[in-house]
Amino acid sequence: MIRMMALTVTISNVMGDINEGDADTDTVVANASSTNPDGSTVTLTLSDTTNYSIDENGVITLTAAGAQIVNNGGDLPDFTVDATSTTGDSGSAPVNPGNTLDTDDGLTVTISNVMADINEGDADTDTVVANASSTNPDGSTVTLTVSDTTNYSIDENGVITLTAAGAQIVNNGGDLPDFTVDATINNRR
Repeated sequence: MIRMMALTVTISNVMGDINEGDADTDTVVANASSTNPDGSTVTLTLSDTTNYSIDENGVITLTAAGAQIVNNGGDLPDFTVDATSTTGDSGSAPVNPGNTLDTDDGLTVTISNVMADINEGDADTDTVVANASSTNPDGSTVTLTVSDTTNYSIDENGVITLTAAGAQIVNNGGDLPDFTVDATINNRR
């Protein structure tokens, strides 16, 4: 009677937290090893070969898909290392890689439809000066504000209009002052 033995799988040097954008296919996630007391050959495999690969020395690294998860700010999934021997023995061990630390990818503010000229006497609080928009790669909610709230107003859609004071400048024949549009992150995902 052949008795099957459970193999012990040892996981070491498990990757801690990693910064978004710092991963590639050389990123080591962990090391795995297993020996069989009966001396038979042991093969190590992974439950997730989409995001991880393992070499003949038991070094587990990220695949291009795994690196992309990290570089896009996602956390890597857990996986299992399985060991099987040529005599039919087997064993496994779970691996829980570190989390991805999100990096602020920055905000982009776009100004469009900027008013070129306006005639004296034609301005009011409905006069659209420009449109502003912002995209945030991190997916957070963004609020747009104008630096000069005396002469300009911006709504939740990014439409910038004149205030009564701004309209008065135009209607009195003056030139409107410059302003900036600022984007602020309201909450993190």
